[in-house]
This record gives sequence, structure tokens and C-alpha cells, in this order.
Amino acid sequence: MSLLDRAVETIESWGAEQNQDRARCAKLLAQVVEQMDRGIAIWQEFLVNAPESGDRFTAVLWIGSEPARKLHSLYLENKQTAIALTELTGVRFKDSLSLCEELDIVQAYEQLKSGESGGDRAREAIRLMSERREMIQAALSRLAE
Repeated sequence: MSLLDRAVETIESWGAEQNQDRARCAKLLAQVVEQMDRGIAIWQEFLVNAPESGDRFTAVLWIGSEPARKLHSLYLENKQTAIALTELTGVRFKDSLSLCEELDIVQAYEQLKSGESGGDRAREAIRLMSERREMIQAALSRLAE
């Protein structure tokens, strides 16, 4: 079971006396969807302007410092949202390495794999965040029922 599923089950178990907390959680999940949209847009913008060649070590060297800074800032904002969800639900949205795969904004700091380009990494980041976004929207739909 995913952390998100556990959080939704927790929220669904709340009685009417916790309607404000339920609404707050829904608002926070909607914020994560919006953060994913912004992260996807940054990676998509990079794809449009992706250089044909570049340094082959990390995506940040391809994407550039300004888009990487925007992604990092968004990532930190996203972490605060996950912390707020944890405080409300009791479900810790991170694993033993402090990673939060289900809610995280994909960063540009990982080393590129052999033969992988910055464009490849951008497409993978968009795919991952799109999947996460769909999962979070499904959770929001469950809460709206």
C-alpha cells in the first residue's frame, strides 16, 4: 500500500468532527497537483529549448542553473506541503532515505545514465510527475465522494 493510500484511508476514517481537517488535506493535495503542474512545465520548457549537446554528467548541466533553481525551490515548497499532510494524517510522507517518491518534484541533480541525454531525462521527469499527479488526483477524487 502506498503512503498516499494510507493517508487517504486515514482521512476517510475520520468522523464529521474532523471535516475541517479533511478539507485541509484535500486543499494540500490540490497544492501538490499544482506543484506537479509547475514542475512539469519547467521540464517541458527545457525540452523545447534543449541543447543538442552538452555536458553529459548531470541534468542540471543541461537544464541550466535557473531552471534547476526553480525546480529546487518548488521541491522545497512541495516538502513543506508533505510535512503539513503528515501533521494532519500521521502518515510520514518519506522513506528511510528522506525521499518522498509519491509526492516529490523531480530534480535535475542526478547523474545521467550512460547514453542518456538531458532531453531523455526531461521526458522521464515529465512521465514520473504526470503519473504522480494522476495518483494524487485519484486520491482527491476518493476524498470528494
